[in-house]
Amino acid sequence: MIEPVRKSISVDTQIGQAFEIFTARLSEWWPLATHSIGNSITKAATVEGHLGGRIYEIHYDGTEADWGVVSIWEPPNRFGMEWKVNPEASGPTVISVHFTQREGGTEVSLSHDNWERLGDGAAEVRDRYDEGWDTVLAEFIRINRQYS
Repeated sequence: MIEPVRKSISVDTQIGQAFEIFTARLSEWWPLATHSIGNSITKAATVEGHLGGRIYEIHYDGTEADWGVVSIWEPPNRFGMEWKVNPEASGPTVISVHFTQREGGTEVSLSHDNWERLGDGAAEVRDRYDEGWDTVLAEFIRINRQYS
């Protein structure tokens, strides 16, 4: 079994605002130029806010690339997705995000697991995501400061 990637951060915004920024305002904080399928050709990313909703990026030419499917939709406490940004992968990994109200802000805890579904090389992919989530969540913290 490959250990899940686990990250926990705190932001100064209230729980509902943190959840909304994470989901409905994904394009405002996600580093699309470096952490997307299209990289420099990606202009936006969208989360359809309901169970079974798509998570996808939109390129400047109007084409789209899927990232995954919403598997948990419990605003403002929980959000989850089956993540499959590589269409060649044998199966999706699973991301679960918990939002907990704390004094002065919100704790955001992310777990990314089910790496075994990726087959050979899964441990190396997991290690890259461990670093990648640090970069991505730093942007989430940055954008939350604008709303606190």
